[in-house]
Amino acid sequence: MLKLLFFMFAAVNSQFIPGSQVDPSGHGCILDGGYQWCEEMNTCVRSWEVECPSLIEPVVDECSTCPPPMPCPMPYVPHTENCKLNSYTDNCGCQTRCPSYDCTNNICNSDSDCRSNQFCRPMQMRIPIVNGRRVQAQASECVDKVGINETCGGYTPPEFQTRCLDNLECVNTMGPMVADAPGQCKEPCPNNSRRDQYGNCQVANEISIPDNCATWHDGCNTCQVRDGRAEICTLMYCFRNDQPYCMSYHIQSNSLNVGDVCYRFCENGSQDFVNRRSDCPANTKCVNPLQFSEVSFDSCSDRAWTCQSSH
Repeated sequence: MLKLLFFMFAAVNSQFIPGSQVDPSGHGCILDGGYQWCEEMNTCVRSWEVECPSLIEPVVDECSTCPPPMPCPMPYVPHTENCKLNSYTDNCGCQTRCPSYDCTNNICNSDSDCRSNQFCRPMQMRIPIVNGRRVQAQASECVDKVGINETCGGYTPPEFQTRCLDNLECVNTMGPMVADAPGQCKEPCPNNSRRDQYGNCQVANEISIPDNCATWHDGCNTCQVRDGRAEICTLMYCFRNDQPYCMSYHIQSNSLNVGDVCYRFCENGSQDFVNRRSDCPANTKCVNPLQFSEVSFDSCSDRAWTCQSSH
C-alpha cells in the first residue's frame, strides 16, 4: 500500500524533481539547472558562466523616445520677455503638461529667480521694535536693470546698487581723478576701438602721442617720448592692455595767451581735462571765474579757469 502511494506521488510531482525540467527544443538542456541552448557555441550553457550573444537580452532605454508634444494654446501675456517660462517635464525630459509663464516679482535668492531684465538686489526690512530693540532683517528683491545713460556702479550701499541691461556695460565717465564715482550704462565699443579715461570710444590707430608728452603709457609699458615717438620702454608682459595715455608733459612756459583755458575739470566728462596753470603768459595767472563766496568742484564750460592779467 505504501509503495502504491509513493509511485502515485512521484508520478504527480515528477515535474518538480530536480533535473526534470528539460529544454523543449530538443537539445536536452536542463532548465532548472540554469542551462540554456547557445546557438553560437552549439551547446548548453549557463549565461552567468559563459557569455553567449544570443542569450543577452537587449537593454531597453525607457527614455529613448518621448511621445509627440501635446497641443498647447498660446497664453496671453503682454510682455513675456519679462517673465519666467516654466516647463514641466518628467525624468526623461518628456513634456507632462503645457508650459506656463510666471510673471510674479517675489522675494528672490539669486538672479535666476528674477525676470530676464532684472537682478536680485539685497534690501533691508525694518521690523517693529521687539523687547525694546529694532532688528534689521536681510532680504532680497527683484529690481529692474537700467538702460543707456543711466547711473550704474560706484561706491553705493548694496540696497541702492544698479545694474545695466545685458546688452550694455557700465562705463566710468568721470576720468581718473574721481574715486568711487558711479558710471553710466553705454553700448560696447566696436571691436577695433577701446575707451579712454572718460569712457569715450576711440579707434586704436587714432590714439596719437601729444606733441608735449614726456612719458607715454602704451597700455602696458611706460615709455620715454622723443620727437613724438615712444622710445626706451619697459618690457612688461600684460594679459590685457589698458587705454594708452600721456603720463607727464614737458613744461612749456608762456605757451598760453590771455583768456585761454588753463584749468578745467568736468565731472560728467563732457570736455577734456586741462591742467596748464603754469603755462600762462608773463604777468598773468590762472584765475577762477567764480566769486570767493562760491565753491564748486566742477570747473566745466564757463566755470573753467583762464589766464588773466595779474594787475
